[in-house]
Amino acid sequence: MTFISTIDMVRLSAGQFAGMKHVNIYGRNNDIGTATTPETIWSSSGLITPPTAARRHDIKSNSVQDKGTLIETGTIKTVNVLSDGNIQIGDTAATFVTNGAAVGDALLNDTAFDHSVIVSVDSETQITVQPFHDDKDLTLLDTYRVVQQNGTGAAVAHIFGLDGSCNEAGEFIIMNGKTNVATINSYIRINDFHTDLAGSGNKNADYMTATAQTDATVTSYIAQGDGKAAQAFYTVPNGKTAFVTNIWLEALRPGTTGQAMVSAELRQTKFIPEGSVRILEEPIGVSLEGSSFNQKDFKPFKVFKQRTDIWLECDYVTDNNMIVSGGFDIILVDNE
Repeated sequence: MTFISTIDMVRLSAGQFAGMKHVNIYGRNNDIGTATTPETIWSSSGLITPPTAARRHDIKSNSVQDKGTLIETGTIKTVNVLSDGNIQIGDTAATFVTNGAAVGDALLNDTAFDHSVIVSVDSETQITVQPFHDDKDLTLLDTYRVVQQNGTGAAVAHIFGLDGSCNEAGEFIIMNGKTNVATINSYIRINDFHTDLAGSGNKNADYMTATAQTDATVTSYIAQGDGKAAQAFYTVPNGKTAFVTNIWLEALRPGTTGQAMVSAELRQTKFIPEGSVRILEEPIGVSLEGSSFNQKDFKPFKVFKQRTDIWLECDYVTDNNMIVSGGFDIILVDNE
């Protein structure tokens, strides 16, 4: 690899190429056995069952400790970027002090779909926050919410997926423990599900699910303490093309049985949501007698068009209770 290509890779990772970004897909299944294959490589078990149509989703935890509280809501009236990069945000209608806003609370910008944390509560009408996570442009009259943790676990969940037309959509969810909180948007697929604010435990206290209404099937799943859904599947948004640069597979198992093997398949389904044909793209396997890790690099890259499901599926194991991880890297490019 030449020096200039290394620089380009850094720029790609930083999102500095217009119309192009890097997406890393990682999944893990902690218990695959000889009688349960095939299984999707994700934090839950079995094969994922996607929604039959774009659905609102119910978000909840298996613990009452995964809970947040809405402290303040309003619209941004003033913005002042300080020399250290922090941002003063003002709202003449706010009562930050009275409502108990505090350092470390989350500030959710629901208009720009970006978030930050409070570094100081300056007055009833002004707070200072860190630079926003995704560096989205702030504009006056953006709607915001201030959220505080109300338990030791996750307080805010972050959903990013595709709507019924396979266009990208996302939102923030204030967790309410074991009680369902419905998404505002309807999703045909969820490409990312993670936590953005937690209490003293610094992670989700128990597993969290995104369950499609009507279908009653789990579309995404965060294992206890992971903070993020480990799911080796991705759906290419409308107006995009995915170039898959590699796939990888890793396996672990309890006990000392020799010659254990695991195989998986990269698969695709085109024309989501109406398409249903599952196509094998590339097999990959590992042997615990040799290396328990294997990676295949694609030169040229594998190309997947818009409205296509891409996923890794474990199709064979020799032992029970196998821990299987896998993933792939995508360069996502806007269609011209």
